[in-house]
Amino acid sequence: MMNYQVLINEHQCLNFTPNEGDGATNLDNFMVLSVWNEFKGICVRYEINETSINIHIEDKVLNISKTEAIINILKIQDVVGKRIGILRTDIPNKEYLLRLLGERE
Repeated sequence: MMNYQVLINEHQCLNFTPNEGDGATNLDNFMVLSVWNEFKGICVRYEINETSINIHIEDKVLNISKTEAIINILKIQDVVGKRIGILRTDIPNKEYLLRLLGERE
């Protein structure tokens, strides 16, 4: 039998919380991006918590770390109902990049 170790970063450890709903913990639609992965879809809503932001994109919930830059983009661009892309990077002070997408992207 082999032992496997899954490495998680501090953000994933501190901010990964299960969905609320009749006392059950359903993680099927909760996502945390790996470095240099992008997730695209229509933003249904977002929730700003103490240390993280949950962005509901179609039937998935993307948990990202809370930064002023991301909060400003979410509010100024009014992303709810629009197609967005969120890219996770390894760039210092820019862990996530958020952009509005056209219909064809």
